[in-house]
Amino acid sequence: MDHKQIQDILNALDRVINEKDQLQAENQSFSNVLAIIHRDGGHYITKHGHKKASEDAIAIISKLKEELGRYKAADNAKMEITKASEGGG
Repeated sequence: MDHKQIQDILNALDRVINEKDQLQAENQSFSNVLAIIHRDGGHYITKHGHKKASEDAIAIISKLKEELGRYKAADNAKMEITKASEGGG
């Protein structure tokens, strides 16, 4: 093997190591978000795995969005009633 081939292999190895480090950082960020959603410091991921933790996190966020929508609708209705009772509507 000549010097150029060795250098090419070392360059390829550096790229793989950099990609591995980037993937590990992305995985840690993703795990942090899931731990926040599940409110458990990452225990849910450890117990159930990333796939189930992700699916369940989507369900949690969907439920929270629905609840928020209901609160907003109730608040808007309350504002309309208040406006109407004050003669502004």
